[in-house]
Amino acid sequence: METNFSIIVIFDSEADVFVGTSENIPGLTIEEYSIPEFIETAMELVPYLLEKNLNITDNDGDVVNVHIALQTIPETKTKSRRVNPVYSLHAERDRAYATA
Repeated sequence: METNFSIIVIFDSEADVFVGTSENIPGLTIEEYSIPEFIETAMELVPYLLEKNLNITDNDGDVVNVHIALQTIPETKTKSRRVNPVYSLHAERDRAYATA
């Protein structure tokens, strides 16, 4: 069985942090100063929250996909354009893949 979860991330310019929440991962709220830190924290918290709140464990043999969607990003100062990176985290059993 394959299950999909999502985390929506916004950049809070007043606090200068990335804030992520999820409608389908109960109890998830993450605040970090950078995307790499955010992904690292998500990789630690998501399996714990899935097990404790939804009884989903890595022993089930199911595929669990976690998608991280960055909705707002900090202003970047480049000469000709804004940079709009898209980050996605895909976890498959006990391996996690992050792409940018």
